[in-house]
Amino acid sequence: MKKTTKKISFKNVLSIVVLCLGLNQITIAQCHASYTYTVGSSGSVNFTNTSTGVVGSTRYNWHFSDGASSFAVSPTHTFLYNGTYNVNLAMWDTSGTCFDSISQIINITNGLTCNIAASFSYSIGSGGQLNFTNTSSNTPSNAIYSWGFGDGTSSNIVSPSHTYSYNGSYTVNLYVSDSNGFCNNAIAQTVTVTNGNTCNLHVNYTYTLGANGQVFFTNTTTGGDTSNISINWNFGDGSSTQLSPSHAFQYNGTYYVSLHMGDTLSLCSGSHSDTIKITNATNAPVCGASFSDSLRPTGLVNFINQSWGTSGTTVYTWSFGDGGTSNLLNPSHTYAHNGLYVVSLNITDSLNSCFSSVTDSVIIGNTSPAPCVASVTFNMHQDSLHPQPGIWQVSTNYSSQITSAVWSWGDGTSTTGLYPTHTYTVAGHYNICVKAYASCGDSTTVCQNDSLFRLSNNANSIISVTVINATATGIKTTIQEAAQVSIYPNPSAGVFILSLTNIAVAKAQINISNILGEVVYSTEEQVSNGTIAKQIDLQSIANGAYFMKVSVGTQTYTSKIIINK
Repeated sequence: MKKTTKKISFKNVLSIVVLCLGLNQITIAQCHASYTYTVGSSGSVNFTNTSTGVVGSTRYNWHFSDGASSFAVSPTHTFLYNGTYNVNLAMWDTSGTCFDSISQIINITNGLTCNIAASFSYSIGSGGQLNFTNTSSNTPSNAIYSWGFGDGTSSNIVSPSHTYSYNGSYTVNLYVSDSNGFCNNAIAQTVTVTNGNTCNLHVNYTYTLGANGQVFFTNTTTGGDTSNISINWNFGDGSSTQLSPSHAFQYNGTYYVSLHMGDTLSLCSGSHSDTIKITNATNAPVCGASFSDSLRPTGLVNFINQSWGTSGTTVYTWSFGDGGTSNLLNPSHTYAHNGLYVVSLNITDSLNSCFSSVTDSVIIGNTSPAPCVASVTFNMHQDSLHPQPGIWQVSTNYSSQITSAVWSWGDGTSTTGLYPTHTYTVAGHYNICVKAYASCGDSTTVCQNDSLFRLSNNANSIISVTVINATATGIKTTIQEAAQVSIYPNPSAGVFILSLTNIAVAKAQINISNILGEVVYSTEEQVSNGTIAKQIDLQSIANGAYFMKVSVGTQTYTSKIIINK
């Protein structure tokens, strides 16, 4: 018998591997980013681009982690100050087949030495006035001074005077830097004002649940003159300026309700927030918003509207997550940069008075890298799950490229981490700052003045603040019986539990991607009795922010997870 040997090509082997792994897509990089460098004199570094595998027109983007960047092929850059710099080179071609990046640590020892020492003293005047004297040393001739007085005001004067409207303890921050902002130093001192006005405003409210989504709010704020005060309620689906309003929620869901009150003649103000769950609303929607998407080359996405239950004139409102919008039935949208974008579709049916909305995410990885931008916002409120006096939360939104942060608490201490906890020893006004760092080298600092107090006037009770992810709160309209997704712990060291309940289908698809849209973990899990409990181990991947996309039937749930080993 003649023996027959069949040659199997690499392409056939790859196809078999894809079928066996069950992957939806495999992207093979067509290029490889790399570079070498030589350190010259006075902090000068010559970079030589040694990237390979270029297809078509190629673009390069360098980030030197001192605030500077370059689009040159092989640039020369001067680092003004000694230190350690993480230099990143990203490359991509215009055909959409290539993207790669590389980072290297470079030590500079022959530049300038940054030894600015920020310091100041102050004297107390009359009527709440303090006079500050800048005593900083080793400052350059082009130094920039930035003062934060702990009451929400600031100054760029070298040695300013400031009048506080109210008595209390304030944390004063002085930030000194050169004109580039790279060489800098800061100092914080607590000052006590006793000869100004007294602010005793403590904002709070209670509520009772009525029938048909009705909620009755009782304003229990103390220490303020309600005849001369501004009142602003935000119910998540409406607002009010009444002292103690009632509000009817139209749809079932969880709502984030906040009350902000402030003296209209001064800076004395405060706020209180809580989450309220509505389960007895009668005007539930009779339609459902739904869509799918199809990714095309160079950032183009075609959206297919799959909404149901509408009749008559239907208005479609799309938001694509990058500022773009549309009112078309089946729109197309081009994304300029790689990344994860949250897309929302709202539908309104004029005949049935039906409203429905849905959100989903799209991951773009075939266009240019996103700009290196770090941004962060936060809001202080009392902890609604642990409402005892002195327990506070900071709801925080980080941009997708943020991987680490340093929180300065305004009492001379700081904590490193995205979601830390801090305990204060005394009540008072504190200027809380967070400096957030992006994986691409950018950073940003945001500060906010807050008044932390003990409602019980018990000097032995603690005042604790916990930073939380703001995306865990807010309105979550129940359009249909929705699955519940939870991740614990988050942040984690790489091992966490994903829990899914109330699942009406047989399988769930789980994909985890990095900030470039590259899938680092993928699995399809069987549902047992409507639930899934899955331990996921990502200890082998780098620290940073990742995005988990859980697909359950026609519904998709997206969460950000933080790995910090």
